[in-house]
Amino acid sequence: MIYNAKEHEPLGGGSWDERLARYAIADIVDSVPAEWLGEETEFADERAQRRAYVTYLVERLSGPQPWLAEAIAATARPQPPLSQRLSHRVD
Repeated sequence: MIYNAKEHEPLGGGSWDERLARYAIADIVDSVPAEWLGEETEFADERAQRRAYVTYLVERLSGPQPWLAEAIAATARPQPPLSQRLSHRVD
């Protein structure tokens, strides 16, 4: 499943495909301005640094996600109504 940034939602109709995820993540990482990457001395050049970010992010998505079950369960629980915000009260 790949994320549709314009609609702020995952694209449906498919299961996890690491190859497609890697392409999508590589496109996103490639769009990051070089100034934002910082000067990391452990990489030979900017391209190597970008590849390392892609690998890291794909591994994070492919690995265990112990928080996911709780996040799904939390969305299914009824939520109490929000209380009135007193910090913005006008007298």
